Amino acid sequence: MSTAFYRLLPNIELKQDIIGEDAVELKKICPLNVYDIEESGKAFVKNARNCTTCRECIRNPKFKENIEIQKIKDHYECKETYLKIIFFFLLTNIII
Repeated sequence: MSTAFYRLLPNIELKQDIIGEDAVELKKICPLNVYDIEESGKAFVKNARNCTTCRECIRNPKFKENIEIQKIKDHYECKETYLKIIFFFLLTNIII
């Protein structure tokens, strides 16, 4: 056996457009480069899988109402190839 872990996939939604200086600030706030900026200057979610839900992006009151961070309840990521097969088998056979 080897060590493995799983986590629920994060779902990040930008409720309103974040543009200009605010977009640059949002990109800098995130320690894992989840956000990026389009050529038009609008922020978007680039790497949702990188998100650890540290909530650093919503600590700033400016972004708190504009960003929604959730977990997708039925989407698991398992970090071990052999254990992915076992986990999938157990998950599909235990849950009726």
